[in-house]
Amino acid sequence: MKTFIFVYAVLFFQPLAFGKEAPASKLVTIDVRSDSEFAESHLEGARHMDINSAGFRELAKKMDKSASYQLYCKSGGRSARAAQVLKEMGFEKVENLGGIKEASQKSGIKCVPKACP
Repeated sequence: MKTFIFVYAVLFFQPLAFGKEAPASKLVTIDVRSDSEFAESHLEGARHMDINSAGFRELAKKMDKSASYQLYCKSGGRSARAAQVLKEMGFEKVENLGGIKEASQKSGIKCVPKACP
């Protein structure tokens, strides 16, 4: 059972680039909008970290600082603030893609489960 939990944890957290398992070349897309905005539509494969949640910094502390991150929100304001927070925490490879539509265009990643709002 312990082996199963360990394997599950490694597989679950690796795509988030948390811990030392994530390769340095990993590009992680993060949606920093609210839970309801993320549920409505988000970039396919994006991870969700609400910049306005109390746990944002705690989650960020667990992220791999050698990975690359691209952030987006609704219009670019929250993602700019989140990028600044990450940079202040020592992350060097952080890009603000702006709003969700702009992020989709820049990254070439489509929105799911429906079109970008």
